[in-house]
Amino acid sequence: MARDLKLKVTLSALDRATRPIRTVMGSSIGLAKSLKQTRDSLKGLQTQQRDISSFRTLGNATKQTGTQLKASQDRVRALSRELGNTRNPTRALNTEFRRAVREAQGLKTKHQEQQRTLQGLRSKLNDAGISTRNLGEHERRLRGEIGRANSSLGKQEAALR
Repeated sequence: MARDLKLKVTLSALDRATRPIRTVMGSSIGLAKSLKQTRDSLKGLQTQQRDISSFRTLGNATKQTGTQLKASQDRVRALSRELGNTRNPTRALNTEFRRAVREAQGLKTKHQEQQRTLQGLRSKLNDAGISTRNLGEHERRLRGEIGRANSSLGKQEAALR
């Protein structure tokens, strides 16, 4: 009986002594989980920001390719009319026409691929709740959210130390 009492007293003292350590470890684990969630959130926000940037860049490239395509198609039409109006077209004219047709076909393929990729990015942004009609507004909102996430991340890392 005395032995049981001595064991209970020892275990009780040990429990009181280790309670603060367990509390600190528990809050440390919770803080680490919170830190991971903040990092994951920040990563998602940065991905959205990259997608918006890619959408803008690809949109401009697609417009430029479209302009080049139109000019190339106009050149093919002009050469076609010239070939039609000439009784004996020269070898150079035929070669230039074939080259212009190949160039126009290449630009058309490139333009179509860019449009498909652009549509995929548009869908991805829409799925994330970002309208491509208000990209500037969404970019400002994302910058603010990223700033807040970075600030929170810094505070959490400081608290973990």
